[in-house]
Amino acid sequence: MKKLALALLFVGLAACGGGDSSPPADGPEVDGPIDLVCNPITQTGCEANEKCTWIIDQITPTEVGHIGCAPVDGSEVAVGGPCAEGPPGPQGFDNCVKGTVCVANECKTICDPQLAGVATGCVAQESCSRYANLFDMGGTVVAGACDPQCDPLNQNLLTGTGVTAACGSTNPAMPNKGCFSFDFETFSCAPVAMANLAKTDRVEPALSPAGNPFINGCAPGYVPFFFEMTGSMKVLCTGTCAAGPISSQTTPTNETLNAQGLPNGSAKLVTSAAPAPGDGRCQVGKKGSAAGGLQNCVFLWGFLTDAMGNPGPSQYNESVGVCFSFPQFQYDSNNDMEPDKAWPNCATLPKRSAATPGIDDDSADFGCQLIAESSFAPGRTTPSAPMLRDFHLGHGPDQAIAPPASSVE
Repeated sequence: MKKLALALLFVGLAACGGGDSSPPADGPEVDGPIDLVCNPITQTGCEANEKCTWIIDQITPTEVGHIGCAPVDGSEVAVGGPCAEGPPGPQGFDNCVKGTVCVANECKTICDPQLAGVATGCVAQESCSRYANLFDMGGTVVAGACDPQCDPLNQNLLTGTGVTAACGSTNPAMPNKGCFSFDFETFSCAPVAMANLAKTDRVEPALSPAGNPFINGCAPGYVPFFFEMTGSMKVLCTGTCAAGPISSQTTPTNETLNAQGLPNGSAKLVTSAAPAPGDGRCQVGKKGSAAGGLQNCVFLWGFLTDAMGNPGPSQYNESVGVCFSFPQFQYDSNNDMEPDKAWPNCATLPKRSAATPGIDDDSADFGCQLIAESSFAPGRTTPSAPMLRDFHLGHGPDQAIAPPASSVE
């Protein structure tokens, strides 16, 4: 039984047992000495009648495996087909064709997670996902598996035939797959533990043995994104919501109505069969909760900034938001690295204008307006927004994403 976890790791190859003391000449670029028998991405280092794959050595008390060569005889399962693995030990490899690996009972293409786009080895509208306990060499994931991309709000596959709802789950109203992200630039489908279906807004996600939140440790439509409150290091799940501009503006449009998400913003709730208008709001019974008080549906772009504070390239910058329980947080108003003011409700703030030249006097300063209305718009010379400190989790290099402990037989 394989325990899978999509791992977010951005480091080189680590040591593993057996084989030559240096990587194949056409293998991944790494730092430091390694000991690789073969390269699972390029499929080099094995005989012609062998494949380079992941071999499970033991399941209990912890799962241990290694990269090695395994025999092929032409009867292997193609990409997308159902697969199985042998018993731990010398037969602990899967029955997928060379260049693919068994993930959640399905053969998936092996890819290079250090690259981007089709350079990973995945086709268009797939992402290269890192799985813990799969090509995991001493805590370093050296190869990934291609997963189909999806829409974070409606949870549908972006392409494909057949069942595309809820990432292709057997029963969309009780999903066993969900739409998650390593970088919030693309979202892809990963297995979901049944126990995690209850891990919605303001609920603690499933954690790795090291105490880090799994990226898929929340219910579908939720992400481990914020700390519980200012001063806390406890991570909670957060609902993804249908974001729109927020302010106290009443004309020509009433942006106050967008405070908890677009009134007709569509999203799929965990146990709903399909997305529905209005379900993309940060409200009790929808994508939000009452546990942290009133919430704003805040644009993603305010959290996806580079070292200079400029918004990142995500296609979801201005269409997807996160449910933010602002009463639980403070911000640094004077750049002394200490939070000193209560985070405001964007619905009480005006839109950006010449009358709001400061760093915390309008809703754009708090990520509640489109980028063009913010201090990061091209040509702006106004001060940057307040220090977004002490509440945003983000995704660190040692985070991971995990399905059920018994999801894969």
